[in-house]
Amino acid sequence: MSFTSFDTNTEPLFDGSVHEYLIFGRETCPNTGRKHLQGFVWFKERRRLPFLKKWISNAHFEGAKGTAEQNQKYCSKDGDYEEFGRLPVVQRGGNAFKNVLTAAESGNIADIKENYPGLFIRYKTNILSSVKFRVEELSESCGVWICGPPRCGKDSRIVNSHHAFLQNIITLYII
Repeated sequence: MSFTSFDTNTEPLFDGSVHEYLIFGRETCPNTGRKHLQGFVWFKERRRLPFLKKWISNAHFEGAKGTAEQNQKYCSKDGDYEEFGRLPVVQRGGNAFKNVLTAAESGNIADIKENYPGLFIRYKTNILSSVKFRVEELSESCGVWICGPPRCGKDSRIVNSHHAFLQNIITLYII
C-alpha cells in the first residue's frame, strides 16, 4: 500500500505486530514546492481504509503499483527516508508454484509452510499428495497381502490358517 501525506510533522509509526515493512521518504513536489511524505507499507494482514485513516489520518492511500523493491527504490530516491522492518519477498506466478512443487517432491514440507504459508493453506492436500516418499526395497518379504473382491473368503482363509491369531474382532495378526 502506498501513501502520500502532506503533514510532514506527523510521521507514520512502525508497529512490528501490525506492519511487516514500512518506508517513507521526505520529498518536495517539483511543481508546487510543497513538502510531503511519500511512503510504502506492507501489513501483516489485510487492512481496510478506516484502519489506515486511524494510522495516518490525513494521508492519501492507494494500492501500490509495482513490486515492493520498486516502491522501496522510489521512496528512498531523494536519500532522506526512514525504513523499518523487513522488505517482503513476494514471488508471483509460476515461480512460486514451481518452488513449492520442488520442495514437496523432496519432502521439505516445513520449508513450504515457512516460505509459502498462503499456498500451503490453500493447496495443502495437493502439496502433501506430491510428496515423493523415500522407499527402499526390502530384501525379504515382511508380510502377505491378501486382496480380492468382497465376500470371496479372505478373512475366513486367514482365520482358519494355523499362522493367525485374533487380537480383537477388528485386528487380525499373522505369525
